[in-house]
Amino acid sequence: MKEEELIKKIERLENNCITTAKTENEELKKENNEIEAKLLDEKLVSYESEIERKQNIEFGKLQRDYNKNIFVYNMESKKKITQFKDTLILNIHKTLIERFFEYTESDDYINYLKNNIRQVLERVKKTEDCKIFVTKRDVERYKDELMREFGVEVDEISDENIGGCMLVNIKEKISIDNTLKNNIFECVKNISFK
Repeated sequence: MKEEELIKKIERLENNCITTAKTENEELKKENNEIEAKLLDEKLVSYESEIERKQNIEFGKLQRDYNKNIFVYNMESKKKITQFKDTLILNIHKTLIERFFEYTESDDYINYLKNNIRQVLERVKKTEDCKIFVTKRDVERYKDELMREFGVEVDEISDENIGGCMLVNIKEKISIDNTLKNNIFECVKNISFK
């Protein structure tokens, strides 16, 4: 019997060893899985942090590029708008000059010129020492008529002034430019686009 008991004891011991080994194996696997999961979580967190850092860097670059492109676009747009406005104003200026040159050839122009001279003379107190300047074309056409009507000396200025008049009183140090060229310039200078 002793031998049978010994065999049974050995079998139980073997079974206990196998059970203990299986339990320890399960615990080791569980512990190993927990360590692997923890390491995986740490790597994942590290990887996510690195991706977020790189995304922030790329986002910053994109934001700077976007802002730079917007700035360049705005500057180029403003430049184009300014160039367009300048071209438009220049065209308006040229058109006005052409139209007023045409107007100076009309029958109504003499009435405009006389009203222009009258307005200028009304702005000064003494007209005795005044001299009226009109374009060379106007001197050739209207000098005598203007001198009779206004009682002031009439002299010529360049036809570039288009029409109208300029008053000069050297004694009083007065000079009034009421030429069409100057009036057009003042009008065009005040053009604004909103």
